Amino acid sequence: MRNAASRGQKPTQPQKLVVRYPTTSRRAHFEDPEINRRVLVALGLMLPVGLFFGLSQMRSVGAGPPLDEAQTPHDIARAVLGKSSTIATTEDLQTVSVHYDVSPWSLTRWSIRSSFQSSIIKMVPVMFERVPETERVELVADNLFDTIQGRVVRQPAMTVVFTRATAAKVPWKTVTNSQIIPLADKAWVTPTIGWQ
Repeated sequence: MRNAASRGQKPTQPQKLVVRYPTTSRRAHFEDPEINRRVLVALGLMLPVGLFFGLSQMRSVGAGPPLDEAQTPHDIARAVLGKSSTIATTEDLQTVSVHYDVSPWSLTRWSIRSSFQSSIIKMVPVMFERVPETERVELVADNLFDTIQGRVVRQPAMTVVFTRATAAKVPWKTVTNSQIIPLADKAWVTPTIGWQ
């Protein structure tokens, strides 16, 4: 202060130091409302684009041959379910058993059920139509589960079985995901996922 007075300047008051403590709110807040609006618009545009891109890349990595060209049980399963599917058949193709990994769709229980049900609707009628020897189709969705010991194991999450006689009664063109399971010969789901 002495230096300011000796130079002919007005003595100034010491400035108050303002300390802002963090609030309990975790929202990002900027003083300018225009910045708030721009940030919200940018986040709103990026989230769906990123989610769509991520899901489309996940599906395209494991894509199989086109369904229109598939004629064997192996090709039909790969066309619908991608390369994660494993197909086992009897020698005479009477029974076709398809296992596939549902973990890329396991964001929620609903997404697991929905992807499984739509896979049934896409694969079963085509399998019976293009492979006349087949009398029974079994579709098993495997998922990753945590055990009590802390390990991660791959186990069946859902199973459905259709026979040719039952599949002939299903209106495949109009059936929805929620309607398909009661129409099957046999259906099982792990209690951690459930049908509802």
